[in-house]
Amino acid sequence: MNDLEKMKEAYGMFFVIESKLRQIILTNLINNYGYTHLVKRYLAENQLYRNLIEYFQALPHVLPHFDAKQLSLLSKLTPIRNKIAHSHMLTDNEFNHLTKCYRLVKRQPITKRKN
Repeated sequence: MNDLEKMKEAYGMFFVIESKLRQIILTNLINNYGYTHLVKRYLAENQLYRNLIEYFQALPHVLPHFDAKQLSLLSKLTPIRNKIAHSHMLTDNEFNHLTKCYRLVKRQPITKRKN
């Protein structure tokens, strides 16, 4: 795979990760709280990627999709996300980490039974 193809694939994977996390958060907030102040605040704020991970950490009873180890892996995507957004090449290790996180997020259901 050449560099251009690698970065196109990286962008696509990160787009899926971020979109799915947003969908999981919004769906579960609405299912648990209705369209309340919390949901309105979530929608109104300019959510950065790192803020999405903070929702999973702060509300594990509402967002039980990832354990602490998995959230740590996802939080390590922030510098990779920045490289993708600013057209900097990823290292092989960064690309592999992104791929691992992509597979993790992609297989998560939008809603998940609480433990």
